[in-house]
Amino acid sequence: MTGTHEVFNQVPPLEGYDVFRADTTLSEAVERFGVRTIALADAAGVLTLERVRTLVPAIKQAIGDRARLEFNTHCLTGLGPLLAIEAAVHGADSILTAVDPLANGNSLPAAQMIARNLREIGFDVAVDDRLLDEVGDYFGALAEREGQPVGVPAEYEPSHYVTQFAGGAMSNLESQLKLAGMPDKLPAVLEEIGRVRVELGSPIMVTPYPAIVSAQAVMNVLNNERYKVVPDEVKKYVCGYFGELPLPVDANVKDRIIGNGSKDVALTPPAIEPVLPGLRQRYKDIGDDELLLRYMYGDEKINGLGPTATDDQFSLRHPVVDLVAGLAKRERKAQVQLSGNGFSLNAN
Repeated sequence: MTGTHEVFNQVPPLEGYDVFRADTTLSEAVERFGVRTIALADAAGVLTLERVRTLVPAIKQAIGDRARLEFNTHCLTGLGPLLAIEAAVHGADSILTAVDPLANGNSLPAAQMIARNLREIGFDVAVDDRLLDEVGDYFGALAEREGQPVGVPAEYEPSHYVTQFAGGAMSNLESQLKLAGMPDKLPAVLEEIGRVRVELGSPIMVTPYPAIVSAQAVMNVLNNERYKVVPDEVKKYVCGYFGELPLPVDANVKDRIIGNGSKDVALTPPAIEPVLPGLRQRYKDIGDDELLLRYMYGDEKINGLGPTATDDQFSLRHPVVDLVAGLAKRERKAQVQLSGNGFSLNAN
């Protein structure tokens, strides 16, 4: 992705935008650890156009040509596509996108749209749009078949700057409320998330904090008294189990959390024993990257990421067709009879 455009090149001065900190910490990280990519990840999509115009050049100034700058934002405020384009204009080397129709909404900007717009303002985007459309057609048909939603461009939503709820967490919250039979509670829960986040000292809303804050918000909405029911992770957060808090917790809220939280959660976090020696003993023949992934996500999930044998990974056959195809491969045949609404099948 290369190119520029005169309209976007009036970058405000960098003074006062953490240039010194970027120059010291990012430069040292690139040099010391051989960092090849720096990711500016805005999971909640709360960056503004003005901040992108200063932050991206500041980071590029710090890392120079020694590492690539990757930009990632979500579309919850409705500004995701604009933020992505501005990031590219001001020096980002790559932009994370999602293939339409799984883009927009809680997701990332649409790859097809970002590619078209970047070309329009003078960038050379080396991507085959036809292949993107082919993948998009597959996922669109799959979503329709499975009754799953697709991404819809979001209208501008300034209240999201208060909740700062990450895109993936938003999708999970919507799904969980729907499964619980109370999707109508979403607006009230989102409003409560904004209040809880501020009361808990404004934790940065990336994993695991969106889940912690939203769990407390849901409890507050479902009960007549706020903080009457306190999840264990909320009390642990308040008591410092996850490190130093960015800002003090509201004193009254903290008293209620400690008073109503589980007595099994000690007010003083226990000492954390080193885990690396045990991990190296358990996983003797793998690299550090895989070792950390297995520690964080477990063996089952990591094993599931391995390659699988398939004849056609883009097949959209009906489950009945898959069943019949599977039976046909069996050495010992069986008689199968299936019936449904206006449908019947007999197979020997």
